[in-house]
Amino acid sequence: MSNTGGPPAVAILFLLLFLFIVLVVIALVVLAVGALLGGGIGATVGGARGALSAPKGNRELGVWRGAALGGCLGVVIGLAAAVGLLYLWWNAGF
Repeated sequence: MSNTGGPPAVAILFLLLFLFIVLVVIALVVLAVGALLGGGIGATVGGARGALSAPKGNRELGVWRGAALGGCLGVVIGLAAAVGLLYLWWNAGF
């Protein structure tokens, strides 16, 4: 066998491994940003709605309940949106 001047197979495997790691890191960053944005927006909106709908003596409790529920729902929706974007990105042929 003669080497025709091309890169060795090991170097190609390392480049593919590096590309795979980069893609995984991008996917994890997208998921984390989706969860954080969804949780932050959901907690803010939920807290405001909880404060407005709570009885006069329990406004603070309404804020905390609304923020907790809105934050949880926001994280779920943010993760779902991020997964959807990753699915579209993966199937777009990039």
